[in-house]
Amino acid sequence: MGLFGFGKKKQESAQQQQLPPIMVAPWQMPPATKVYRLPAEHESNIYTYNGTPFKGVPANTRFVVTAMPAEVRMESIYNGSASATVDRGDVAYAFNGQPFGFASSHAEAVRKLMQNGYIVEVEAYISGYDGELGFPKVRGLFGFVDDDLYKTLQ
Repeated sequence: MGLFGFGKKKQESAQQQQLPPIMVAPWQMPPATKVYRLPAEHESNIYTYNGTPFKGVPANTRFVVTAMPAEVRMESIYNGSASATVDRGDVAYAFNGQPFGFASSHAEAVRKLMQNGYIVEVEAYISGYDGELGFPKVRGLFGFVDDDLYKTLQ
């Protein structure tokens, strides 16, 4: 069985059916002391598993999401699929402190920044709402880390 117990039979209460199961295993590292916002050079999906942090956020409104220095597993209330950073090499993102989704765009650089004491921010927006539940489709604006900074990362 994997890090987050994939394969366990789940038993959900009514409340758990409304909020997706989210498991977070923070990395063991010193607290981040610097902030780095990725340049907004191109768009990419941030695959959303938890739409609840975006309640009331209108489409096409820009906001900032934060990369999570943790291994995260989420299960979607929208379609029931599950994913984990440990399985895919993605980075998990949070909005207003709540984990909501994963992205692979620039994942290696984002992970290196976090491992070197950076809080990594990404500009994002909701491109629209999908389905009966009004599930948000989140797009991140990703870019390459400054070359001089990237060379200093281990």
